[in-house]
Amino acid sequence: MALATGKKRPRSHSLGDIGVSFVQSRIELEDFGVNRYRVDYGIDLQMHTVDPATSEFENGQLLFQVKATESVEILPNGSISFTIETQHARFWLGEPYPVILALYSHARNEAFWLDVQQYFRETRPDKKVKLDEQRTINVEIPAEQRLDSKAIQHFRNLENRRIGDMRDGGVVY
Repeated sequence: MALATGKKRPRSHSLGDIGVSFVQSRIELEDFGVNRYRVDYGIDLQMHTVDPATSEFENGQLLFQVKATESVEILPNGSISFTIETQHARFWLGEPYPVILALYSHARNEAFWLDVQQYFRETRPDKKVKLDEQRTINVEIPAEQRLDSKAIQHFRNLENRRIGDMRDGGVVY
């Protein structure tokens, strides 16, 4: 019989691990490579895509930050509001590769996604200004952006466009 230590695992840690495992499994189901970071400093997973015609790994990567919650509330405008730390957002915006924020709902057993760089660059540039002024900021994740097979394939296209921009000397954000 094990001795009681008094140490407890917080529910938030369990949910976090479940959420990361969920996203990792969705990537693996599409036959893409995925690396899980043991130490999390704002990035949980690194995705590597594969050319379906040749089964060869493609250049580039996508980065994922996974957040998990017991449940989500879909607002009347069709979005899910979620609070992030601005220090993470500033870090993600500095990445040359796409960064995806994935929000896992345990009650629904599904995840929703947000392309962080696109969100701050195009959808809500007004919020980008506030990143230096606030400790946290709310982002709105469209509820129709479910992290499923279609989303994973979208991420592959996003990565390939980013690599093309890098090769062409275009702006990388």
